Amino acid sequence: MQTRLLGKTDLRLPILGFGASSLGQEFSKVNLDDALRSVRVALDCGLSFIDTSPFYGRGMSEVLLASHCAACRAMATPSAPRLAVTTLRT
Repeated sequence: MQTRLLGKTDLRLPILGFGASSLGQEFSKVNLDDALRSVRVALDCGLSFIDTSPFYGRGMSEVLLASHCAACRAMATPSAPRLAVTTLRT
């Protein structure tokens, strides 16, 4: 997966990521099993960047990702890390 530097940091991010807003079910109902399966497929396909926010379903996206990705942590290695990014209010 091609990566790029994040701003002026030395953190490299993949150019593709998984948008987890649908997990929050803010705008429409989704089948949670299907939604979580899509996270697993994305990770299995090499995506390692997950975008989430406390505004996605009032935090539900983060809660679901945290519980689901506990199993995914075992898949992470130093050469293939997993990264979830959230937006915090300042």
